[in-house]
Amino acid sequence: MFFKMLNTFKWLLWRDIRVVGKDYLNNLLDATLLPSALVIIFGYIFPTMGMIVNYGNIMLIGTVAGMSMWSASSSSGSFITDLNNQKSINYELTLPIYSYLVYIKYALSYAIKSMLMSIAIIPIGILILGSKIDYSQISLFKLIFAYVSSCLFFGFFTLLVAIMVKDITSFSRFWMRWGWLLFNLGGSQFTWYSMYRSLPKFAIINLLNPLVYPIESLRCAFLGPKDYLPYYLTISMVWLFIIFFALIGIKKFKSRLDCL
Repeated sequence: MFFKMLNTFKWLLWRDIRVVGKDYLNNLLDATLLPSALVIIFGYIFPTMGMIVNYGNIMLIGTVAGMSMWSASSSSGSFITDLNNQKSINYELTLPIYSYLVYIKYALSYAIKSMLMSIAIIPIGILILGSKIDYSQISLFKLIFAYVSSCLFFGFFTLLVAIMVKDITSFSRFWMRWGWLLFNLGGSQFTWYSMYRSLPKFAIINLLNPLVYPIESLRCAFLGPKDYLPYYLTISMVWLFIIFFALIGIKKFKSRLDCL
């Protein structure tokens, strides 16, 4: 019985992923143009204005995280719209599959979509920045694991927001009021240690911000351990938050749709 559920789960997940492939190249181009421009600006123009020489490297990771979260939040916006209107999700709940697997399927599909949308940013950023990057500091295994973990984090986080809010208006308001605020305070344009040197008390409080950890884990894997929170600490926190978001989201999902 459980293996039949897994087959249904895989079929539903593959169905969602196939949608991305219909216009993938155009979507990929859309997702890489702005980050590429920002890397050029922060890597070459800002240093002439007094910014640190490797600021483009710092911002490269920030743009990867930003595009990943933007992609996941866009998908989650479609989820809340469907939940309040068409409710095509009702069809999936009639299939021989546990309701929590349906929820996890949505989070995984959003995470995979965010990976596919942001996957070209680091290679293009490397081409743009060239010798500005210290390649000896890059840990490929850690970087890949941090990248996959961060996309999963954004998938579960944005889906949790979608299931917690009332409608698409509330969803948009969350991102305008809190979501992108937390993302920017999480270090999209600076490191945690740079905040600690300027505002130590606020930096310690900011450790409660979940968005600190996926960004710091990516930077530590790509730029080396110096001046960043320890990799294994940040990646552990990323996975703790993934599990936390999943448990809270599944509970709310069952309550909202009366899934038993």
